[in-house]
Amino acid sequence: MRQFVIKWSVVVWIAAALMLDFFHCSGLQMSLRPVDLNLNQTVDIHLVDGACISGVIAQMSSDRIGVLTVDRNIIELNRDTIDYITGPEPIFDSQGILVPEKDIESVQNSLNLTTHAVFGGLISLGVGLFSGALLSDQVYKPDNVEFIASVSALSTACGGYFFARSGAIKDREVAIEKIIKQRNDLSSDIRLAEEADEKLIRERIETLIREQNEKNLEIDSLRREIRALDMESENSQ
Repeated sequence: MRQFVIKWSVVVWIAAALMLDFFHCSGLQMSLRPVDLNLNQTVDIHLVDGACISGVIAQMSSDRIGVLTVDRNIIELNRDTIDYITGPEPIFDSQGILVPEKDIESVQNSLNLTTHAVFGGLISLGVGLFSGALLSDQVYKPDNVEFIASVSALSTACGGYFFARSGAIKDREVAIEKIIKQRNDLSSDIRLAEEADEKLIRERIETLIREQNEKNLEIDSLRREIRALDMESENSQ
């Protein structure tokens, strides 16, 4: 029984470690096709010689890609030297315009990350203490403090990491929603301003036409008065 419990405990913790490694490596990263890249998009370009260039797409042509690195240098790469490209999933607003990662990071906070990490760690600690006590009862003598503490620490670390990562993803989603809302509000304001400008222009044109018509009527009236005066002058002669 003791060997059985030890064996499956090891399997469970190895599986947890592999899941941690998987989520750590994948994260928000995804494989990107060169033909789908956009200007201002954050990427990691892996070259065929094993090098990796990280930065933001600054230039693109049919055969070359220019990457603006963190030290503000532009590195131009031939497309045939690129092995594969990874990076965060590109986010677009309602107008189909890319939302750069720097914009997302500028409004993103760590509220959900902190909250999830704290509460997730506490929950995982409780689960670890319970699991450790049960395993200790089967493997060692009851209440083996060192064993229970080890299981609890591992459980807290794994659980805290998963919950914190979930919170970080939520923080990113909130930041994206905020930016898209800001852009939509700005677009709405611009449309309203354009509509207001068009209305003012139409009203001004209508006013000018009305004033011109009034002037034409006044001119016609003056012309009639002049003709009447001329006729009276002719009759008096």
